[in-house]
Amino acid sequence: MRKPECDYDVVVAGGGAGGVGAALGAAKAGARVLLVEKYGFLGGAATTSQVLAYCGFFQQGPEPIKAVDGAADLVLDELRRLGLDCAPFSSPTTQNWIILLESEAVKLALDRVLAANGVEVLLHTRIAAATRTADKIQSVTLAGMDGRTRVSAESFVDATGDANMSLVAGVPCRTGDLDGKLQAISAPI
Repeated sequence: MRKPECDYDVVVAGGGAGGVGAALGAAKAGARVLLVEKYGFLGGAATTSQVLAYCGFFQQGPEPIKAVDGAADLVLDELRRLGLDCAPFSSPTTQNWIILLESEAVKLALDRVLAANGVEVLLHTRIAAATRTADKIQSVTLAGMDGRTRVSAESFVDATGDANMSLVAGVPCRTGDLDGKLQAISAPI
């Protein structure tokens, strides 16, 4: 239950697949959610970097076996309403079942799904600062087209992909494992 002094239950920074999933999950659980995205549209790599496939919805193997649903189904259903096929396609290079995308349809689908689920979205907005009490973030300052605004919440999710919220909140971060080693490429060579 939201405390009276909080603007939101959850603030999610980053409007890519992870941030959208976090926002939809929190909203479905009854939370009042704000999603903040630095670009003028949602979608993350699918829209900003033209990575035009969703992977991981199906298990690897000779037949597509569904592996996830929930927020993913909401987005895929909206993409189908917009005319995309969304049938799984077997990638010859990775042996993964993928869903081919069209970036403009993804932008519109995400807008519609978040609105339908009561998620408030601020585009062209970044996390500029954070106020902490001990290890807990209490509020963030948002910098957007209308200037700066401070919002408080019970929970915060950093789904920026570059740890922006964690950075401004002073959360210690590391690169790689405890030895600094990064994950090796996972595609077959």
